[in-house]
Amino acid sequence: MTSNERPSPYRRQPYGTPPFNESPRPRVEEDTLQRGKLKNEQKEFVLTLKENMPGRFLRIVEHNGEHHDLIMVPGSGLEDFYAAFVRMVEANIDFPPANNPCIS
Repeated sequence: MTSNERPSPYRRQPYGTPPFNESPRPRVEEDTLQRGKLKNEQKEFVLTLKENMPGRFLRIVEHNGEHHDLIMVPGSGLEDFYAAFVRMVEANIDFPPANNPCIS
């Protein structure tokens, strides 16, 4: 038997399968406290304030066709997130966009 015929203990697992000794994590119960949705151009944003055993969090999901992105903000960071968001909105107002044909 040559070295490339021996099975490797480090072989890659097929994508999406858990490692040998891990089982899937159990689903955590979550309560929805508030939900909002907004559309802008071709994007849709869904904001959901949720609560589970570890605490509260804000889930922001951006849907863009078949693709989506997710941001989770822990409840302990919501005030800082809000303050940073307000600063970005104010900066957007204070600094008009440059003359860029790609920006509408």
